[in-house]
Amino acid sequence: MFSGKGVRCMKKVILLPKNSGPLKESAGEFLRYWEKITGEKLQTVRALPRNRKQEVILFGTDSQNPVVHELMLAGKLPQLAVRNGSDDYRIHSFETPDCRGLLVMGGNVRAYFYAVYDFFERSGACRYFWDGDRITPKKQLALTGFDVYEKPGFNYRGTRYFAHRGLHRFQAEHWELDDWKREIDWLLKKRLNLMFIRTGVEDLFQRAFPDAVPYPRFGVKAPERQRNSYLDRTPFWKLQYRGKMLREVYAYARSRGLLLPTDCGTMTHWYSLTPPEFLKKYNPGFIPEQVRYNGCPEGRVWDVEQDANMANYWKLSEVQLKEYGTSELFHTIGLAERRCFPDHGRNHYFKRYAFRRIEDELRKHYPQAPLLVSTWDFIATWNPEEIREFVAELNPENTLLLDYTSDIFRENHNFLNWDIVGKFPWIYGIFHAYEASNELRGNYDNIARRFPAAVADSMCRGMVFWPENSHADTLMLEYFSRLAWTRKFIRIEDFLGEFCSGRYPEAAAEGMEKLWRRALPLIKASLWGEAGPLAGEPIREVYPHMYFQLLNRGSYCWSLGELDEERQEFHRHTVKQLSPLLPAAADCLNTIAAWPDAEGFLFRDRFDLARTVAIRMFDYALSAFALALEAWQLNPVPENETRVRALTGAITKMTKLFSRLLAASEEFSLAYSLDRLKSVSAVNPVFEDTFKRGAVSPYCRSFTAETAAYCYEAEWQYLARRAEKCLKENDTRPWRGLLAEFEQADRKIVEAFAARSLEEMRPDVKTARKNLSGVLLDLAALVPVLREQEVPYVIF
Repeated sequence: MFSGKGVRCMKKVILLPKNSGPLKESAGEFLRYWEKITGEKLQTVRALPRNRKQEVILFGTDSQNPVVHELMLAGKLPQLAVRNGSDDYRIHSFETPDCRGLLVMGGNVRAYFYAVYDFFERSGACRYFWDGDRITPKKQLALTGFDVYEKPGFNYRGTRYFAHRGLHRFQAEHWELDDWKREIDWLLKKRLNLMFIRTGVEDLFQRAFPDAVPYPRFGVKAPERQRNSYLDRTPFWKLQYRGKMLREVYAYARSRGLLLPTDCGTMTHWYSLTPPEFLKKYNPGFIPEQVRYNGCPEGRVWDVEQDANMANYWKLSEVQLKEYGTSELFHTIGLAERRCFPDHGRNHYFKRYAFRRIEDELRKHYPQAPLLVSTWDFIATWNPEEIREFVAELNPENTLLLDYTSDIFRENHNFLNWDIVGKFPWIYGIFHAYEASNELRGNYDNIARRFPAAVADSMCRGMVFWPENSHADTLMLEYFSRLAWTRKFIRIEDFLGEFCSGRYPEAAAEGMEKLWRRALPLIKASLWGEAGPLAGEPIREVYPHMYFQLLNRGSYCWSLGELDEERQEFHRHTVKQLSPLLPAAADCLNTIAAWPDAEGFLFRDRFDLARTVAIRMFDYALSAFALALEAWQLNPVPENETRVRALTGAITKMTKLFSRLLAASEEFSLAYSLDRLKSVSAVNPVFEDTFKRGAVSPYCRSFTAETAAYCYEAEWQYLARRAEKCLKENDTRPWRGLLAEFEQADRKIVEAFAARSLEEMRPDVKTARKNLSGVLLDLAALVPVLREQEVPYVIF
């Protein structure tokens, strides 16, 4: 027997069977991380070493690796097994009279990667995050003391990648092959298994209908574009290059065993526009729509009553299967958000009919393949009774409800009201919407209320994270992946210690945990869902939309026309909810300002916290300004006039300071993101105009250095001047009556922004970073000013 002496100098080898096949890649990761941590290169062998002073790392089950079989048959290894085809894995230390070492077993390809990454994490050498590994170098890693058998809590655990353009960090459509490889590796490190890439149809039409649809011309705008909109889908790289690159991405994901759902049915929603050449040749006709959702024929859904259209939709799915996805899972969103008929009953029937048409087409080719049914309509337009009727028509043997909106605030629009708990297979999801909100904003309280019900339900088969901004919220990414694997609820307050000790150096962990705890109520304060008067409901961001939000209660410009009382209630609710949190905002900013030399994870997380806190201050200040102006219009006394002017001055300072804050990180620069695109492949020379206009379109307005400095500041300055004019001229007309004037002014501001080159607007990151502490201190100093001018919650 081995005595255990001399372990530190004992050489180690990794043993793979001759036909290692899928084990080769995961074993390669083991070798790579071992060398990265210890500096030692391990040798790969095919048979047990004769040198008894060597330790061996065995990869494979007994049915995969003959050596493992021989050892088990001889009774020298315990008869260990994992469920074949599952995500289960084992890491087991062993010692026999002949050898000793580590046995690594997995139920499928990806499970071996889970085991490899888990080994190094349990060894105290690695912690894994989307933005890199935190590695602790060690002279040696022990193979002893392991007896690990892990099973996932949920069968499906995955993330989704959205189709917007913008900042490289957040928008997956910008990523190139190496970016995607890092992301796929991270998914495996977090033991996820499902990946939705929803960044458009790529070159599916060109491959499915080569006789009709050519590749788009480079150097011109897409003919089906919508100006100043996220639906200007003018490509930045040549579609030929992008298609080739994504095929490599999918091949890499498949080689690691990830599940890649294939879309079926009405695949011309939102970002997957139909090329005009297809419409000209095939003339598919369209479903009826009361309002043209995308405003152009390319964005409409083909007539699902026509068999030829369903067959052509399937051709797109066939190409996706061949070039990108797999037949393990299919996915459809049906006719989500489309309003087909004026009366609700016919509209609801038609959507159910469309789903039946989609499923019929799928079942012709794959009778039993699992179909994920996205439930956006469940929260958007259907009532609980209609949902129950629809679910009753579905086959639980081959259908799952993909409820990626479990964290919505609407209490009457969630899975607890659909009569599916314990009755129908479904997936719990976190949406983390919307595109305009790329700050920290997890809906942790709703998760705390609802996730335990999902855990207790045996019919809940998975957990997904479906954000519109990838990598926006590091804390939520870690929290989600923890819950998804373990299926055990942990309060975010209890998780923070685990998060900080894993992510930061020991000297910084305690201070960062205190900062996160102080900021947590501010993080929770702004979430997705309808804002309203009920206690505990979230506020919505005002800042990126400026005058739209000041005039209306909703989030986007298409909410124009709401009643004055609803608008007032939106701002009263915002002021009431954020007022008690302002002292914490000042504390956080002052604390971060005292750490000027942070790098890596520390800088990114402190920066994310700082911009989140600043945005909450903005939301409070702009709503307070709207209420103050309303109070003056109703009662133009000196006290109300003074409040308006004081808030105007404070917000003017805040807009400038926030622009300077965003300028301190390349991650928040459109110019930097465009540089990244150009470094990969030639960029369409007309794309910059598309890029800028999309960045200030109502849906995609977000926190970028260029839009903040050259658009949002100008919008606020216009509003401030207009308010001053009202005060001087005693003009007490409601601002809603001046809507046309404001819209005209804003169009000029947006056009002026689009006319500037990104190079001209590029932030001086080095200087801004040098001055960041002062900016944060100046922002914190505005908190007393805001509190002094607080508007009563009820002033009417």
